Amino acid sequence: MVADRRMALRLNPFAFPSDTDFRFVLLIVSVLGASLLIYEALYNSLPANAAPLQSSRTTWVIGGVLLLLVVAGVIYWVYPAWKMRRDKLEPLDAEDAPEIITYLAELCCEAGLPSPPLFVVNPLNRTSTGLAFGRLGRYYIVLNAGLVTKFSKDRPAFRAVVLHELAHLHNADVDKTYFSLAIGLAFLIAALVPLVISRFGRPLGDTFNIGWRVLALPVLIYLTLSAVLRAREVYADVRASMWDGLAGGLSRVLKGLPQPKGGRWGRYVAFHPDPHDRRRALSDTQHLFRMGFWEAFGTGIAVTIAFQSVENFIPTSVPFLRALGAGLIFAPLIVGVVGSSVWRAALAALARRTMPRGTGRLALGLGLGLLLGQYLSLAALALSTSKFALTGLNRFVFDVLWIGVVLISSWFFLYWIAAGAWTWMEVAVASRSPRPAYRVGLIIAGIWLTVWLGLLFYVYPVSAAGNEIPLPAPVALSLIQAAITSLLINPLTLLAFMSIWAFPLAAWFWRKRVAATHGSSWVFLGPSPLTLPRQHPLRPGLALTMGVVGGAISCALLLLLGFVLQIHHDRR
Repeated sequence: MVADRRMALRLNPFAFPSDTDFRFVLLIVSVLGASLLIYEALYNSLPANAAPLQSSRTTWVIGGVLLLLVVAGVIYWVYPAWKMRRDKLEPLDAEDAPEIITYLAELCCEAGLPSPPLFVVNPLNRTSTGLAFGRLGRYYIVLNAGLVTKFSKDRPAFRAVVLHELAHLHNADVDKTYFSLAIGLAFLIAALVPLVISRFGRPLGDTFNIGWRVLALPVLIYLTLSAVLRAREVYADVRASMWDGLAGGLSRVLKGLPQPKGGRWGRYVAFHPDPHDRRRALSDTQHLFRMGFWEAFGTGIAVTIAFQSVENFIPTSVPFLRALGAGLIFAPLIVGVVGSSVWRAALAALARRTMPRGTGRLALGLGLGLLLGQYLSLAALALSTSKFALTGLNRFVFDVLWIGVVLISSWFFLYWIAAGAWTWMEVAVASRSPRPAYRVGLIIAGIWLTVWLGLLFYVYPVSAAGNEIPLPAPVALSLIQAAITSLLINPLTLLAFMSIWAFPLAAWFWRKRVAATHGSSWVFLGPSPLTLPRQHPLRPGLALTMGVVGGAISCALLLLLGFVLQIHHDRR
């Protein structure tokens, strides 16, 4: 009875894209971004007399990335057959174990799989564990010999382990997992090894400038890969508990798992999560809705480490359009990973009867990641060797302004997403699915972020050639002033600002018609007696009054400023 009540109180983490999906996308972008950097460095290291090889920078870099993807695809495709041979796995024979075969078929039906996997046995492994692996169209579940004996000795434990492995298939994370492993190995083979070989005999200074940047890339990729593997285990546990119940054998099985080594920091490099965290997720899924600082930090690095490399491949001679094209590619990554995290946190906050927390921490992680990724990029390497780069006070002023703009804009951007998610959450809870609300909100955020990234990275590269631009004022300040002016006089700016307030305000029209949120079909993992609290009503009248007053004050200040400048001009 207590277990059923705890089940009813668990928020549904599957209503939003999972951490596994976020981290998988982040891993792919990290690998591709790092590969762009490495293949561009390889191209630059070609000798001057290698004309046949230097046909085109774009062809070279894109060809290298395609080679990496082909290697990853081959590894992903052949891995299941290789594992079957290496571990001497044998198909479970219906003649030898008819009762087990029948029971496994029942579990597959309970898990709702459209087609069952092939169950195989590892007779040499005496542990009571299993493993789901395979490739698209052909999946396997390994039953180790120790687990097979549990069928007759401890049926609940056998059921819990098998349901956990079936949950991996239901969650569709098997392909993500093994392609993640494949692309990580392909990055080592097709990118890192050639780069190391190419640095033999090179000047030590150049090797150091490239080397310390490249060394950070495998660390980022490894940490992201381990995060993918940890997230999939927790989500599989939660999914399996929906079938097995909290009173099933899964909690007991997890309790018997060994604690990971390495202490607190060892958790970030381990491929399996702490068993304590896994058991906690069975009864309380709230921590799956928290905003992750490190995910936002890694997202920022993955974006800016390759932003300007991708920008160079945009087929246009207009610098701003190139930056805008790269923003169109990378903005969905930030919005998808970080923005979705904000929406999930808004639901958890509503359930706790509190306001969303952690937006500032998330913005700090994203902003710091964007800044660090820039310094890891080849664009930063080119900046450090440019004869025309800003120096001295100009460089200091530009960097201070740049860091401030990135951090502050990250905070405003995520705060706006949080405000939109909070105002729309009551409407989303009363709907059959939250997807329409958060998709519209994230699309609007993505459009805004695309333009903002384009503007930022249109301005920043000029710092590499700022000293050859004859501006009477300090160069850094002039660049920022010109960018802000061009943004404000653009006629589309007004429409963009209107979208900022229009999306949250639109929730006011729907919330007036929303009934009590009792019995929402998607908020909880099971039927729940709880009614989520009603949010405070929106006050558009107050917002309108504040807008009018603020606009009047702004106009008065502009008139006063114009009057002062006119007096100053007349005296001269």
